[in-house]
Amino acid sequence: MKRLLIVILLIMALVISVQSFAATRTITYLSPETDPSSITVDNHIIAAFEKTHPGVKVNLTHASLNDVLPKLSAMLKAGTAPDLAFSSPKFVPPLVDQGYLAPMDDVFKKLGDISPKFVAANSKRKIFDVPAAVEARMLYYRKDLFEAAGLKPPTNFDEWIKAAKALTVDKNGDGKIDQYGISLTGAPPECSYDICIVLWANGGDLFDKNNRIVLDGAKTVQALEFLGKMKEFTPPGMATTTYKDVSLNFANGVAAMAIYPGRMMMNIDRYNPELRSKVGVVPIPYGPGGNGKPVVHESLNDFIIFKTSKNIKLAKEFVSFYMSDKQYLEFLTASTPGHSLPVRNSWLDDPDYFKFEAIAKWKDNVMTSMDSAFKYGTDFLFRYPGVVNPYVGRATADPTFAREINKFYTGEISAKQALTNVANAWREMFDIK
Repeated sequence: MKRLLIVILLIMALVISVQSFAATRTITYLSPETDPSSITVDNHIIAAFEKTHPGVKVNLTHASLNDVLPKLSAMLKAGTAPDLAFSSPKFVPPLVDQGYLAPMDDVFKKLGDISPKFVAANSKRKIFDVPAAVEARMLYYRKDLFEAAGLKPPTNFDEWIKAAKALTVDKNGDGKIDQYGISLTGAPPECSYDICIVLWANGGDLFDKNNRIVLDGAKTVQALEFLGKMKEFTPPGMATTTYKDVSLNFANGVAAMAIYPGRMMMNIDRYNPELRSKVGVVPIPYGPGGNGKPVVHESLNDFIIFKTSKNIKLAKEFVSFYMSDKQYLEFLTASTPGHSLPVRNSWLDDPDYFKFEAIAKWKDNVMTSMDSAFKYGTDFLFRYPGVVNPYVGRATADPTFAREINKFYTGEISAKQALTNVANAWREMFDIK
């Protein structure tokens, strides 16, 4: 009898265990945000979601933004794709065309206060991405150094290069330059991404409104040649200067200007907080081929859900939860404060957002970045409203782009040759004549 009771108890324990296992639902979330503060926030939001959704487990995985597209492509083909990802709108059109994304009209409607202009245009004319945040890539400059040199923040290319030259100086009189006018990214893979805002500021582009490749056009070549002239006023080794190096050069006082998104403010807080009151931001100056207006790279991040997911409804619940007030506030103020700016209209002047310490201490620069992004902002997929571009995601991820730009910076080839090489590679890749 005792043995029978033990057997019954074991069977009951096994049944309960099986039922518990069966009740557990798991979704995998892929994010390119690998900064420790971002990972901490994601884990906080995931824990809160799991607490309000008993029996649910969210697995957080990572891939750098440069690797997201190739990694996703490989996973989708192998049938191992995540349930959802924090990504870029430029990847949406080709994923829609290949039937990989689940529609998200219902989540977008539920949130209710995101401008449709931020949604990626696609061939199905539905909503397949929910915008989460915008990054404003601005010109950071040292207000104190500009004032001491009798300079105003530049508004056009001529003023910009004159300021860079004037602020490249030997401060201690030892015959060596120890302060440079500007720091620019020259190393692959970021160098190609970072030049695009300068190309746009001069009226150049990667594709036109008919999706024809125009990267080798005269205005684009002129813009890259301008950056070649700027190289003279950058710290030595521009061709090997990474995205992170640019931030460190500016934060540590090596350079008086830098093109960077809001993550610059975090890095100043981290490496040189005494610099905070001396830093200002303005949109990128326009070139002679531009329309007389400055430009801001209004880089968007969004949520996408894959049709291959076995838990699409649960993935949608996670996105809605992430974007709800308490979680969204934590994301905006603790993940990458000042870098990830709100896209929800109700947050553009929200007092809880602006009184938060990480935002309040940079309030002027954050507000300038937000205002400039809404006024002068542009992004790869939003150059021509309503136009579906299925190529730009693959084009900007193509290593040929960064390699040829870097070869220009090392002096191996001309600006014209670099851009022609890339444009021809793209024409062959996409079979565009």
